[in-house]
Order: sequence, then structure tokens, then C-alpha cells
Amino acid sequence: MTTYGSTSPQADAAPKASIPKNNNKNNKKNNNDSEVFVDAKLWLTIGAAFLTGWINAVFFVRYKAFATMQAGNLPMLTFTTALRIQAEDEVSEVDPDSKWLFYLPPPSLFLALISITPLGACIHRMLVNQR
Repeated sequence: MTTYGSTSPQADAAPKASIPKNNNKNNKKNNNDSEVFVDAKLWLTIGAAFLTGWINAVFFVRYKAFATMQAGNLPMLTFTTALRIQAEDEVSEVDPDSKWLFYLPPPSLFLALISITPLGACIHRMLVNQR
């Protein structure tokens, strides 16, 4: 018997994608129930990925920030902070043709998004542990 992640060269070493069927003789259900269940999980996963991408696209177009990608919000926080510092600095000039400073939200939005995500994860974990 091989396990997931095994380096065995056998063809049957890969994990099966479907859930094992119930071989109970008294069960009157269709034998393809497990494949239907796996297909439902697959479509649910595809739908969740599409919805997450859609939310990120709408949020970025409206607010120039990412709703669910904190790895994108951190460079945006750095960029907006640097632009604001450069705009306030008297030595360096901001390009007058550039509209970046006017289109980007303040760094506080990125800070709020980055700090709300772990806060939500902590609240979720506390609620799960209360059960």
C-alpha cells in the first residue's frame, strides 16, 4: 500500500480522485453517487474561485486595493506611502503628469485591510473553539 506523496513508480500509487462507493447490497441508491458528490465539490470549488476572482477585480477597479489578496496589498501600501512621502518632500518633485497620487487610496485603507484579515481569522478560530 502506498501513501499520498509516495515516490513509488507504480501507476496505482496516485491517490484516487473519487470517494469510494458504498458496496452495501441493501442500499437502493445509484452506484454513481460518489462520483456525483465529487463533481459537486469540484463545481463548488470552481464557483468559489471564480467568485473570489470577481470580488478582487471589482474591488481593485473601485478602490485600487485587493479584497482577498494581502500579498498584493502590502506592496500597494509601500507604494502609496512612498508616493505620499515624496509628494510632501520639498526636495523631490512628483511628476505633474502622473495621476497616481490622485487615483490611489490613502495608505490607511491598505493598513485596515491587512489588519482586518488576521483579526477575522482569530475571531473565526475563537468561535470554532467554543463549540
